[in-house]
Parts: sequence; structure tokens; C-alpha cells
Amino acid sequence: MKSREKESQLGRTEEKDRGGSQIRSYTLHPYKMVKDHRTGYEMTDTQAVLDGDLNGFIHTYLLGRFNKWHLRFIKLPQAQGRHTA
Repeated sequence: MKSREKESQLGRTEEKDRGGSQIRSYTLHPYKMVKDHRTGYEMTDTQAVLDGDLNGFIHTYLLGRFNKWHLRFIKLPQAQGRHTA
């Protein structure tokens, strides 16, 4: 029962994050660029993106999600000795 509650809370949080936010911007004039605002990934071949080539955007987004998830499980070693400023 608790896992379902947690899943529903996570789903609500993701919905709030997506509500009304712009994911990508497409600039076609005076220069050509597509930028993903979540990851910072940019691509200058706008025609390829408009034709459906989203692989770079998907890869960068998934890599970022994996890194955030992975960092939750890494424990950094505690510093030994005194730290002086």
C-alpha cells in the first residue's frame, strides 16, 4: 500500500513540474538552433529535428536522469582531519 502512495505522489510531482513549462525552443531565423531547456542540449540542424531526429535530445535527457538517480546511491568518503579556512 505504501509503494502505491509513493508512486502517486511521484506522479503528482512530475505533473506539477511539466505544467506550463517550455521544453524546447526552435529558432529558425536569423540563425538556426533547437535548444532543450531542461538539459541545455543544442542542435543546429533544425530540419533534422523537425523531421523527427530527437536522438540527441533523448540521450542527453536520459543520461541526466540516470546521473541524478545514480548519485543518490553514492556515498562520498568523509574528510579526515581538521579543515581550516
